[in-house]
Amino acid sequence: MSFPENHFPEDYRKERSAMSEEAHVAQSPENHFTEEDLIQFDADDAEMGQVICKMLSMLFIYTVIAMSICGAVTFWKIMD
Repeated sequence: MSFPENHFPEDYRKERSAMSEEAHVAQSPENHFTEEDLIQFDADDAEMGQVICKMLSMLFIYTVIAMSICGAVTFWKIMD
C-alpha cells in the first residue's frame, strides 16, 4: 500500500531521508578470510555433504530392513 508523501508528518520524512542517506554511506564488510581459506571451506563443505549423504543413505537402508523385519514378523504372527 502506498501513501502520498504529504500523508506522513514532517519529522518522519526527515528521519526516513536521513536513514536512506546512511544506508548509501554504509560500507561493505571486509573479507576476513583469505582465498586459501575459502577454497578450504569449499572443499570441507563438499566432503561433509558427501558424508551426510552416505549417513542418510545408511539410515534409510536400516529403516527399510527394520520395517521389512517388523512387517514379516507381524504377518507371521497374524497367520498363526
